[in-house]
Amino acid sequence: MTEKLLTCRVKKPKATVRLVVFPWSGSGASVFTSWPKLLSDNVEMVGVTLPGRETRYKEECCFSAQQIASDIAGAIHKHYADKPFFFCGHSLGALLCTEVAATLRQDYGLEPARIYLSGESPPHSTKRRRERKDYRAMNEADFTKAVLELNFLPLTITTNPEMLKVYLPALRADLTVVDQIIYDLPQRLLQEPLNCPLSVFVSIEDNEYDQEAWKQLTQGLFNVNKFVGAHSYMKDPHNQKIICDLINADAAALQ
Repeated sequence: MTEKLLTCRVKKPKATVRLVVFPWSGSGASVFTSWPKLLSDNVEMVGVTLPGRETRYKEECCFSAQQIASDIAGAIHKHYADKPFFFCGHSLGALLCTEVAATLRQDYGLEPARIYLSGESPPHSTKRRRERKDYRAMNEADFTKAVLELNFLPLTITTNPEMLKVYLPALRADLTVVDQIIYDLPQRLLQEPLNCPLSVFVSIEDNEYDQEAWKQLTQGLFNVNKFVGAHSYMKDPHNQKIICDLINADAAALQ
């Protein structure tokens, strides 16, 4: 299962750092396809693809944040822990970064060397305190309406009923998982913050997130980087290059 869950499409034998990338809702590792060319030979990228996405589209989606975090942490420990590793995640991916980091430390005594988080407020933020919706129990019509009200899908999908129907199962699972990663202080990483540096990426045209609250999850260095664009700013090639340049510099600093 590891080769499906975690995929390294561009091997870099001389790399001293691995970058594990966590995609946003409804997506898989392919959204980071352009990154390996932008990353130096010192950084080897490993992408996360959850069941029900992309090459795993025939598999049933997982609705448990705990199970997903456990599976990813176990795969990293077994196959990718021989080198320092960074995490980078956007939106749902940002939340999964923190859950996997907490699970790695709890189960294996491991931590990422650095984490990059984007497009979401942390699990304990008051901004994420909203009425939870039981997305999993909704009928198709109600769930479709709820997804459209969230207004985060591109028009190419929302205006195409057949394409939207393809995306709905993965989105239902992802939104269920997102609503599970909400907790009070102190819990998980907040009981004992991480030691690694943590960088938050903010797109200036996106929703307002509680980026400063991420600082509570680490005892290491903390910084915020701002980008031009809306919630999907990571799709922009210019922003991708800026992000990869930052990662390359941080990887070089570990040597």
